[in-house]
Amino acid sequence: MVLVKGKLNEQGLYYVLLNLHPKLNFEGVVLDLETTDYEPQRGEIICAGFIYGNKALVLMRTKKLSKERFYEKLRKFVTDRIKKQTPFFAYNAPFERKWLKEHLNIQLEIGEIMKPA
Repeated sequence: MVLVKGKLNEQGLYYVLLNLHPKLNFEGVVLDLETTDYEPQRGEIICAGFIYGNKALVLMRTKKLSKERFYEKLRKFVTDRIKKQTPFFAYNAPFERKWLKEHLNIQLEIGEIMKPA
């Protein structure tokens, strides 16, 4: 794993881009959202991680960046992958699906990697 770029931009978005092992070429996107509450009606998305191809991308919101601007960036990343017909996967797909719908207005089919205990 090699850090390609890690940066806090002037808008308050911190992002980390990693190159994973060259032999890894994941055909899809693994999605992981970090939130402030279990229920979307009470919380916010504060961090999102994506693994795609042989890259890993983490987007984190700081206090400087508004929730709306952060959500715009997340929405763009996800919709760009949807346009390419890229399949999505998650550890707890119902949780991720619920948050995407409630906060980003995205209805997405997400494959389950593994169900939580």
